[in-house]
Amino acid sequence: MRSPLTCLIAVLATAVVPSLWAAPADDDPFAQTDPFVMANAAFARGDLAAAETLGAPLAAGEAPRADACTLLGEIRLGQKRTREAVEFFQKAAQLKPKDPTCHSRLGTVLLQSVGEADAGERPALAGRALAALRQSVELDPDHYDGNVALAHFYSEFPAAFGGDFGQAAQFAERVRKANGFEGAILLGSIAERQGRLEPALDRYREAIGMWAGAPELCACEARVLARLGRIAEARACYKRIIKDFPGWEPGRQALAALPVAPAAK
Repeated sequence: MRSPLTCLIAVLATAVVPSLWAAPADDDPFAQTDPFVMANAAFARGDLAAAETLGAPLAAGEAPRADACTLLGEIRLGQKRTREAVEFFQKAAQLKPKDPTCHSRLGTVLLQSVGEADAGERPALAGRALAALRQSVELDPDHYDGNVALAHFYSEFPAAFGGDFGQAAQFAERVRKANGFEGAILLGSIAERQGRLEPALDRYREAIGMWAGAPELCACEARVLARLGRIAEARACYKRIIKDFPGWEPGRQALAALPVAPAAK
């Protein structure tokens, strides 16, 4: 379901799931004894078993903690147990119903679960994801993660699931106001999906002008040039990418796959 560009956006936006709490200092006796801080520190260093042992009691019982539920959700994602992760993020959102981050995180994980679910389950999961993401921006119209996820949702899902390119562009413009670079990529992706190739090319070039440090992004320009039939320009673009990123094999493959440019008359 996710295009290479979508994956690039995800990497650029959230290359690593942020720690829920700063790592405890070696000389901080409170941090060394507080179960949640210790659980999050274990998660940050990749020890999921220890993080679960320490965090699970805090997410259960008569007074579960929302932050512990969120941590358990991240642990379940790390264990490739997406359905259980959804349950923990849902619980966190119920415990903190006014926190937009809880709702947007639930929504993004539900989106992930759509791609892993059987066809019959997908419409309901997509509906739940959309509801959670909409809730996040209703609580805070400037909530960045919610706006990014909604731009993806509306542009990537078919109309039968709620997809709507007009809505996608509206949320991408919100993203652009906060982060011009990522907003430009989103708008380029949305325009390309619609088949509006010239606007897509403009937006990709806008983003590349801000940062040309990712071959996947630079290749968006070349790909759209090829779709426009501007083969010589696409070939030159791919050659530039290969020169700047000699180890990026997809660029060589894309260059080799270009059709032969028609001879000049």
